[in-house]
Amino acid sequence: MSDVERAPTVGGDRAPSTGTSGAPDDVGEGTAPAGAVVGVTATWASAAVAGGLVGEVLAPAAGPGHAVGLLVAAGALLAVALRAAVRRRSSMPDAGCGATTGAAVAVVVALVATAGVLLRADAADRGLLAGLAGHGGSASLTGAVATEPRLVADGWHVVLRIDRVDGRPTRERGSVTRDGPPPSLGDVVELTATARPLPDSGYGRWLARQHLSAVLDPSSWEVRRQAGGVARASEAVRATVRTAATRHLDDRTGGLLVGFVTGDTRLLPQADREAMQATGLTHLTAVS
Repeated sequence: MSDVERAPTVGGDRAPSTGTSGAPDDVGEGTAPAGAVVGVTATWASAAVAGGLVGEVLAPAAGPGHAVGLLVAAGALLAVALRAAVRRRSSMPDAGCGATTGAAVAVVVALVATAGVLLRADAADRGLLAGLAGHGGSASLTGAVATEPRLVADGWHVVLRIDRVDGRPTRERGSVTRDGPPPSLGDVVELTATARPLPDSGYGRWLARQHLSAVLDPSSWEVRRQAGGVARASEAVRATVRTAATRHLDDRTGGLLVGFVTGDTRLLPQADREAMQATGLTHLTAVS
């Protein structure tokens, strides 16, 4: 007779059996398995990504009205899903929410993501930078360096998160290319610049997918405040990676390694960056 079969009984009932770990079999009963939680999270994340991609495709032809319609549909679908889940739990207390409810919530996440992309694209099209690019002239801008500097043919390219245009608050993104030393991620800058619309080329479409409003041509550039502690610490880590990668490797190979690890492609030769863009491999160095 096995140990489990000889388990003592209390009051005529057998004591709870144990598994190989010695814990009762009913421990954790009623809690969601970790695998189920991970599966739900992955489903929602996939739905959000899919919704964002759909939003990018629809953005050129859709407007804020379409986004509002998607949000209303998402709210209605969520209400129906929650009502169905409540009814299911009231009739079967031990049952979960059900696959149908989970699928409905995933659709809600996708709809909200699509609506968010459409609203952001519309804000970029109607913002102060887009207006400046449309009517011409220059303006005084205040913003922060929002991306890692990337070496291009004309200098260092960065994306600026613009907070003010001639003193008027906004929340837009502009493309800037500067010669000289690379700007530092996180620096708060003040500049005077003209603006022009995004180019119609593939590069312009790439900029539009980053929700940029215009290309900025600065005539003055002043760093008003250095990057914060977190940004400085992250730049110190990236500088250490660059130094380590190029200690025994040439700039081409070391630059590719740095791009894989941190997304910093400043060491890559221009020909290699253009080749990666032409072959659709830029996502390999887009981790930043």
